[in-house]
Amino acid sequence: MRVVILKGGIPAAAGMETELVGSPAELVSALDRAPADLVGVQALRFRMLGNEKYAPYRAEWAYETGPELVRTLDAHAGAGRGIVSLHTGCICFDGWQS
Repeated sequence: MRVVILKGGIPAAAGMETELVGSPAELVSALDRAPADLVGVQALRFRMLGNEKYAPYRAEWAYETGPELVRTLDAHAGAGRGIVSLHTGCICFDGWQS
């Protein structure tokens, strides 16, 4: 699948930097390296329980929310920084208990 993202213009001129990561572990690593003002979640990473239509995808794509991601995003939000969820991002991390 090919994804094209248009970025730039006034936000770029004002110093906005965009970093794309491909996994929850990479998100944790990116935020551990340097804080971000905003985390955007445009992903589909969840446990894939409750419906057999996900069975062919579970082995490769099912995701159980780990404590390192919870710690990182709690710290991010606790510092007053934003989190935005787009499209399927709202069902990500369904194993998060807090």
